[in-house]
Amino acid sequence: MEAEDLYFTPEQFGGSKTKGIELFKKALEQFKTYKIKSSLDPNWGQDEANYFIAQAK
Repeated sequence: MEAEDLYFTPEQFGGSKTKGIELFKKALEQFKTYKIKSSLDPNWGQDEANYFIAQAK
């Protein structure tokens, strides 16, 4: 969610698409080691990160 906020925040307010994409890439790296332990654990965000990274290319 933080990456999406940065992505849509104008540069004059501390955000940018570049900063957002960096956080999306970091999130994807963390998804590689994330293990869901119960049905209450979050299991969302990976598709959104892939989507925004694809849009930047």
